[in-house]
Amino acid sequence: MPKNKPDHPANSLVESELVENILCHADNPGECARCLTTQIRELLGVRMVALLSAETDSGPTLLSLCPPRNEADWSRPEIQEFVLGARAFPGPRLIDHLTDPTGQGLSAIGIGTSLVIPLMVGADRVGMLILLGLPEVTGGANILATLTRVARILALVLKDSLLHRDPEHTVAARTTELETTLERLQAELEQGKRIEAKLQVMQFSVDNTADAVFWVRPDGSYAYANKSACRMFGYGREEFLRLKTMALNPEHQGAAWKKHWDELREKGALRFETALLKKDRSPLLVEITANHIEFAGQEFNCAFVHDITERKRAAERLETERERMEVILSALNTGLSLINPDMTIAWANHKIREMFPGREPVGQVCHVFYESRATVCDGCGTIRAFMDGKVCESEQLVPATGRTYSIISQPIKDQTGRVVNVLEGITDITERLRAEEELRRSAREWSAAMDASEDVIYLLDLDRRVLRANKAFYRMTRSTPESAVARPIAELLHPGGVTVPCPHCQAQKEQREVVFTMEADHPHNPAGHPFEIALRMVRDDAGRPISMLKTWHDLTHERKVQAELTAYREHLEELVRVRTAEIEKKKREVERLNKLFVGRELRMIELKEQIQQLEARLAAERH
Repeated sequence: MPKNKPDHPANSLVESELVENILCHADNPGECARCLTTQIRELLGVRMVALLSAETDSGPTLLSLCPPRNEADWSRPEIQEFVLGARAFPGPRLIDHLTDPTGQGLSAIGIGTSLVIPLMVGADRVGMLILLGLPEVTGGANILATLTRVARILALVLKDSLLHRDPEHTVAARTTELETTLERLQAELEQGKRIEAKLQVMQFSVDNTADAVFWVRPDGSYAYANKSACRMFGYGREEFLRLKTMALNPEHQGAAWKKHWDELREKGALRFETALLKKDRSPLLVEITANHIEFAGQEFNCAFVHDITERKRAAERLETERERMEVILSALNTGLSLINPDMTIAWANHKIREMFPGREPVGQVCHVFYESRATVCDGCGTIRAFMDGKVCESEQLVPATGRTYSIISQPIKDQTGRVVNVLEGITDITERLRAEEELRRSAREWSAAMDASEDVIYLLDLDRRVLRANKAFYRMTRSTPESAVARPIAELLHPGGVTVPCPHCQAQKEQREVVFTMEADHPHNPAGHPFEIALRMVRDDAGRPISMLKTWHDLTHERKVQAELTAYREHLEELVRVRTAEIEKKKREVERLNKLFVGRELRMIELKEQIQQLEARLAAERH
């Protein structure tokens, strides 16, 4: 291939455009990757350009592919095998598809000369730039050199992105990275106008980044502060450079500042949250990433300051909302617990602890905590919810408590639809089941008692629909429970419609209690027997009507008995009249005899008196 000189103007122009593109999108690695791969393909006419991130357990991650329509080609085994081999390249490498064994697989699918540039920051590999199918007229060696220089800046952007995504990244690596970056930038400043232009672009990016950037000397004075720092704290640039760090952080006075600097020098980098004072002395919550740097024989603290006020407010709002929801969930009469895929309890509300006291549920395997058993509960609804992703309802008797619980297992899914947790809602239904059984028993007793009655008895709701009835009702209306319950009573009693006012229907409409008699010949009498009909209102504890109880008492037998009693009474009265007449006759005879006896007695008295007088006279004569 023809070789261009390293300082060829075309190469310098390409390099400048690429670097400017990287720096303009440094705050958005994804957009940076997309724009860079697109620009390289347009400038160099490459068949395919791919940018991959750092190694993970499953290999490098594809950040951008240009053109995107070639994703199917990218997935081909030949290209993936090539990428796998390229992961071992220690440095940039131009692959000749005709002579290099590494490129033979690419040659088999029509891809020519290719280029692999590892993205390195010190000893760390943060990604890989791959160009597949370079045009034959392109100066491969010069492109390799140009892109190698561009790759250094691209690696720093990706490294910075990875560091922000992984706050636990080793701070020592960050220190080494910054030292290397600053040394390289210092060297490039001496290379001329082109490098100076690049640095100006980078300086613009740093000056206008959203975060504040400080360079602090060991005595606490500021060597540099970007525009965001001035805007964030309310100072002008010159005013800011006359300050010392103690003006922003009063805690860094005297020995405290020296202790902080010594710790930074020892560890190389620190990340912490604090409150700094603005010019108006109001506090500003920030996160500071401090980096110790030695440059040109001097020490600096290159500090990146991120305003976390909104993040803290959001966290406080989230915590307040979490506490509020915790109060709400704890007040529920339903126990709630969040189950992990391994069946451990991730969270439980206060009601769970009330229902199953004595142990802390979080971290326990659910079937061990709830039922003290080593295996999953029979018919576990939570297992089914994890498997099919559907809400599952079940009832479970827990021998340990002797109580029965209703369990609703609600799957919780991530954005891909995978079930990541199951929320269990547990309600103690023991008393409800007992009440239901008591209600069923009462209903059976009611039915038995009502069915034993010959009277027609039925219960209506306030819309005059049948709620329940006894057997006598079904016989009278020639219906069944299935055909009668929930139907309007008028349809059963008056299937042909109403021609004259029906008194008991009117009473139902008016919801008034009444007792009346319906004769057998009444046009709306369904049985042709005389009835005594009673309507009683059933009321709740507050006296509000809730239903209507109707009873129909057949008067046929009573009236028959009444007629028999009337005839018997009349017969008795006739017997009494005859007997009375006989008694009167005998009474008169007795009275006549009495008169005879009385006259006889009086005559006897007169004779006795005459005898006494004669005896007295005889006695007198003897003397």
